[in-house]
Amino acid sequence: MTSTISNETQATGALRDIRVVDFGHYIPGPLLGMLLADQGAEVIKVERPEGDPARSQPAFATWNRGKRSVVLDLKSDDGRQTAESLAATADVLIENFRPGVATRLGIGYETLSQQNPQLIYCSLPGFSEASPDRGKQGWEGIVAASTGVYSKIEEQTEPLFLPLPVASTFAAILGSVSVAMALGARDKTGKGQHIEVPMYDAMFSAMGSHLVKLHEMETVELFQLPRTIMARQYECADGRWVQNHGMYERFIGQFLQAAGRTEWLEELVSAYGKPLDPAYGQMWLERFQSVFREKPAKEWEDAINAAGGACTVCKTIDEWLVHEHAIAAEMVVEVNDAKLGKMKQPGVQVRLRDTPGAIQGRAPALGEHTAEVLAELKAANVRKPAVLAAASTKLTGVLDGIRVLDLAIVLAGPTCGRTLGEFGADVIKIDDPRRPYAAEGNMDVNRGKRSIRLDLKSQEGKDIFWKLVETADVVVENNRKGALDRMGLGYEAVSKKKPDIIYASLNALGYDGPWSQRPGWEQLAQATSGIQVRRGGRDSAPKLLPYPMNDYGTGLLGAYAVALALHERNRTGKGQSVDS
Repeated sequence: MTSTISNETQATGALRDIRVVDFGHYIPGPLLGMLLADQGAEVIKVERPEGDPARSQPAFATWNRGKRSVVLDLKSDDGRQTAESLAATADVLIENFRPGVATRLGIGYETLSQQNPQLIYCSLPGFSEASPDRGKQGWEGIVAASTGVYSKIEEQTEPLFLPLPVASTFAAILGSVSVAMALGARDKTGKGQHIEVPMYDAMFSAMGSHLVKLHEMETVELFQLPRTIMARQYECADGRWVQNHGMYERFIGQFLQAAGRTEWLEELVSAYGKPLDPAYGQMWLERFQSVFREKPAKEWEDAINAAGGACTVCKTIDEWLVHEHAIAAEMVVEVNDAKLGKMKQPGVQVRLRDTPGAIQGRAPALGEHTAEVLAELKAANVRKPAVLAAASTKLTGVLDGIRVLDLAIVLAGPTCGRTLGEFGADVIKIDDPRRPYAAEGNMDVNRGKRSIRLDLKSQEGKDIFWKLVETADVVVENNRKGALDRMGLGYEAVSKKKPDIIYASLNALGYDGPWSQRPGWEQLAQATSGIQVRRGGRDSAPKLLPYPMNDYGTGLLGAYAVALALHERNRTGKGQSVDS
């Protein structure tokens, strides 16, 4: 049953003592403000007299939920003075003006940091300081086109427009990671800082291994056969499509069991990990296409998952918004917006199990809280930024002294570990000696880490793991829900030995709801949530996004969850389990 969110709730998340002043407009700034508000931050949205131009869009209600709205004319002396007074009470400031505009309006970092040295100031411009396009308008479409997002597909001669605002979204996600990291650094140093996350640069975080080009290095394609027959869409008896998946040998057995073709198993397994003759691969593809036409799509989804395999119907967005798993897992929630009424919105993106975030309320009407906030500014007890009293440490990296054990595989989980390493953590990658790795992906998501090969199913491997846990602050894993619990290496077991551990779990379908134990990959996430149908069109074959954006986005949000949990640990000394 869906509960409806309307009025403000009591903030309980890891950012419950943080005030954010949000000068953002359109997508990237407001979306960053939403991610912070969902984790308990008090977010004050400052709007021009005519309001955020995005107010005309229904999605404004999502990007700005849980905030208070204040109208200020920054072109007037009174408006600038009020903005400065408001910034003096803030922990975080967000802006996504064109470079130089904030300074001309009197709210640039140099000005505001003089009166509030603890301020974390996050800018989200279109282009970076080094870019020749620095001064140009960084609209979503301009940035996406200039980074190659609108790629051609198959026989098309023209680029295919991508209806998702990827550059804006990834700038906001990277902004959330950076702000949370900066808050953790401020806990130790007492100092704020200026963060810049250009949309252009952020877009490359969504491309990942597609940017890796190997020269003078011969690689062996280990997954030729499964890429041909397992990881693809198939049309079914009812004309609908499914996304099948499963790149490892066990998944072919699970699929053939569901399909009633177990006599094919020996031949197919013998072809795994070997060079694939194109004619042989085409023969098997045609066999699989014929098999999938024997049943309707929903029957295939149910049968393959019941056998332990991985398959989902390529749904429309409308179907996902009312799907039992999306609702039960609170991936989709209902918010009672003042303008639009009851509407579907995405749920809280990261889950901190001891300090859970929550949607704090609907989006505000224009200027709804102006009088209230101005009255607070005039009060005698003006709020000061929430800096820990003992803050005095000097840092060379945000995560200096933090050790991460990275048990993750493929893309999403290792991206989380890589990101923590980029912020200064010592990341030890625990590699399964039996698992093959693709060179491009490995170079992309595991750079900057140290590696140790451990068989965690052996007692010797577990003994070494427990010794590593003694010195660790964070564990990152992206196994299916319950897999590490069954091995005695789950959060409950680890936290008993190390109560202040941050244990981050990432997967495709979440850790709540009826599908939480299903296997999943990028392609399945795109299929079940409506992305493939939207990109391919409702009357044609579903199509994948040009890059594995869900994987990289999930990994970055995992790093956001870890940074939030570390900030909470700075306050309480306690660790917790987090997931995305």
